[in-house]
Amino acid sequence: MVYKLERSLYGLSQSPALWNDTLDESLTVFGWKRTQSDPCVYVYTTGNIIVILTVYVDDILITGGDQQLVDQKKKELTDRFEMTDMGEVKRILGIGVQRDYEQGTLAISQEHYVNTLLERFGMQEANPVSTPGYGAEISTNQPQDQILGPTEKKNYQSMTGSILYLAQCTRFDLSYAALQLSKACSNPAQVNMTAAKHVLRYLRGNPGLPIVYKRGQFRLAAFTDSSFGANPDNGRSTTGYLFFLAGGLISYGAKTQTLTAQSTVEAEIQALSYSAREAVYISNFMTELNFKTFGSVPINSDSTGALTVAGNAMHSQRTNVALRCFFIRELVLRGQITLHHRPSEHQLADIATKYLPKHRFASIIQQIKDFSC
Repeated sequence: MVYKLERSLYGLSQSPALWNDTLDESLTVFGWKRTQSDPCVYVYTTGNIIVILTVYVDDILITGGDQQLVDQKKKELTDRFEMTDMGEVKRILGIGVQRDYEQGTLAISQEHYVNTLLERFGMQEANPVSTPGYGAEISTNQPQDQILGPTEKKNYQSMTGSILYLAQCTRFDLSYAALQLSKACSNPAQVNMTAAKHVLRYLRGNPGLPIVYKRGQFRLAAFTDSSFGANPDNGRSTTGYLFFLAGGLISYGAKTQTLTAQSTVEAEIQALSYSAREAVYISNFMTELNFKTFGSVPINSDSTGALTVAGNAMHSQRTNVALRCFFIRELVLRGQITLHHRPSEHQLADIATKYLPKHRFASIIQQIKDFSC
């Protein structure tokens, strides 16, 4: 017997898409405009007033410059859907939000999530360490007798997934460690499990590392760096990048480069190219949100060679690298980005390209905390 459903049921594979279509249709009727940069972000404007709405499945945040208008838009939604107004946001998706109206700051942190994570994996009493780094990069080719069994493998994958979530949301200090742990998820060995537990030991000693945004610093700045040929399995380099807005990080990460660099300059050019694309995306996104245009986005690199070559693509005879140089140069000529040299001791993106000694690691963490756009 086959039944035809008149409406979607919770739990079906197509239910999330149908819910999103329904919500999008209603928001459009209510005058919201979906952004092209992020389909989960909507903007409502009337005169000089801007209201922004973000959606994560069925969790919704609304903010704007006029409380009366915000309340009106919330009422439209509560009249259409069965919803609960939780008031001013304090926590969402495991991220704590704290505002200081007198100081003009907003801080986001995942300390509660970290403590829950440590308890779940039995690491709440572990001896803390000062950095998340566990030696050099670990090869994915490990002896067969060191490969984890099914139960331990599942535990490792769960542990790594939780660390990845932290790294993607607020814990910029875990970007490189999360990248390394994720490489071994399909076939982890005992050394990978030890490295994952090392990260949890670091979190045991550093459960809270808030990102703080400051009033009056609404400017964008970027740092980019690379680690040449660090991958022991294929010689690929690593790109690290940090983007600041309002004095706090809004985008950051560590990425394995897709092209094997043949020199440190080529690795740095790939890092510059990736950061340039991210700068264009963020600028376009902020323009869609009706914020003022940022003008040229400053991108800081500690490689004088890469900065020189990026200004003249003819320096490179490799097509892929030359194309990246042309792309960077074009953005510079358009006035969308500017390139700046940053001494290595102040290259903040270094934290996302390699495991650092504890003094260097602590220095960069402090510089990121103190950064002003």
